[in-house]
Amino acid sequence: MKMELGSARWVLGIASIGWLVALFLPFVGDIPGWQVLAVGEGARSADTKITEYVFVWLGFLGVGVCTSLVTVSRRFGMATAAWMISTVALVSSLLAVWLRKSSTGVAGTFQHGPGFYLEVVAVLLVVLTYIPLFVRKTAVAPELLRNQPSEIDADIADAQLNATRTHQEQETNPLLVDDRRANAARRHNRSN
Repeated sequence: MKMELGSARWVLGIASIGWLVALFLPFVGDIPGWQVLAVGEGARSADTKITEYVFVWLGFLGVGVCTSLVTVSRRFGMATAAWMISTVALVSSLLAVWLRKSSTGVAGTFQHGPGFYLEVVAVLLVVLTYIPLFVRKTAVAPELLRNQPSEIDADIADAQLNATRTHQEQETNPLLVDDRRANAARRHNRSN
């Protein structure tokens, strides 16, 4: 199913381009992001943590690949995958910052560079841009909603009718009527 992106298409496109540009900026120390993405020797020498690798890989999939494809194809399934992957990448970026800031030794000497923070901003922008796209109603939705209930309404109406009949039958069935008090009152009046 195709999505109506509207002005969000430009935001997603800018975020994708920004993320790809950030790959060539310093990610950790002087090491560019593409070396972390490719698990290069420079990334290993900067004591890159697993959370930073996960962030770059998921960011590349969610923002670099899937979001770029969404801006071109406008496919809802691809947008959903891009949003989910980007959300996990955003969480892993927080863990990467925490792990880098709390590290001692070699990892403590290398700080995140502007490329890392530009990637985080791009991922955050993508995650926040997808949310309104998923929750807003489109022009296609009312047409789908009009067609869907007709099939469901008949089943629901039958179930409600059966439930009402069963309830009415219980009230009028002489075997199910609780008249013990009335019978006791009649017996009491006869004995007096």
